[in-house]
Amino acid sequence: MSNPEWLDTICKALDEATIPQCYGHLAEFSSDGEVKSKCALGVISCETGVKLNEDNAWSTQFEDILETAGVPKDKILDEDGVDMASFIYQRNDRRMSFKDIATALRDRYGEKKA
Repeated sequence: MSNPEWLDTICKALDEATIPQCYGHLAEFSSDGEVKSKCALGVISCETGVKLNEDNAWSTQFEDILETAGVPKDKILDEDGVDMASFIYQRNDRRMSFKDIATALRDRYGEKKA
């Protein structure tokens, strides 16, 4: 069995991210408006086409980012009541690396091996 495409997409973005990681918000910007760091949801956001700027980095809805990434609604809030956005940003803000967050996502939402 293989993982769903949406999971591979967001995990690949996290696994391959080279931008510095930030905490507490989607992205940090330099004085000239360039993105200088992102949180895990910020990485996913940019990978899936939701471009961040200083105006929307505070107002973008996390669920919108996941929907744009192709995450099914029944996974955004799963049968156990776990909110995927919270799952991601809580791990980010606990200082888990992007790669470790990708591993946690695969463990929770990936196809279970028999």
